[in-house]
Amino acid sequence: MHRATEVANTRITSKMLRLWHSSELGELGVPDRFVDIFQGMAPRSVISKHYTGREFNQLKRIYDKANLKVFT
Repeated sequence: MHRATEVANTRITSKMLRLWHSSELGELGVPDRFVDIFQGMAPRSVISKHYTGREFNQLKRIYDKANLKVFT
């Protein structure tokens, strides 16, 4: 993050990056429960906790489908 802060000429924190990441994924239609998984957060609802798949291939498909690009 130090290098990104220098390049952007503004302080960039991990909180700012999490907020940007979750906002972008939300706008791209990724359900909140998967955003939580991608960010390593504990599930907040019964559906997230017990009925949301966490298999790597499934999560990769969801993330790839969002086509989120950090650097262009």
